[in-house]
Amino acid sequence: MKESILKLTLSLLAALLCFGLQSCSNDNEDEPIPPSDISKIIVGNWISETYYQSTNPYVDAMDINDTSLHDGYNQKFIYTFYEDGHGYRSNPDSDFFPHRAEFTWVVYEGSLYIGDGLLTDVFSIYKAGKNVFYTKDCIEGGPDVAYSKFVRRS
Repeated sequence: MKESILKLTLSLLAALLCFGLQSCSNDNEDEPIPPSDISKIIVGNWISETYYQSTNPYVDAMDINDTSLHDGYNQKFIYTFYEDGHGYRSNPDSDFFPHRAEFTWVVYEGSLYIGDGLLTDVFSIYKAGKNVFYTKDCIEGGPDVAYSKFVRRS
């Protein structure tokens, strides 16, 4: 009898311990997404900020759980990606870029290609989560290298 009570107690203790450890995980953090899988999460509305500089000291520290954006010197765009490979980009704060420009998009070999019929921007995906992704950009007509942060809009 004592042996069966001991086994029952140990079984309950093991079950509680397993449940307790599982409950302590941080469900608010995103898991990294491989760059080739970005097309699975990109549909929707995003806001981007671009750092126009040849090196970015923040790249290695960029966190896929950080949904904050910085004010000031960064160029910001609003992107909407549709499942059919179309979308639009806007920048209501700029006179240089149209308020709404349509584009087509595709993800191929870890890069996001956005074309408007004249130019194609290539965003090489650096880090990705379901609500934030970072890119190293090769923008036609722009600087040699820039870095962008895309944050999902609610």
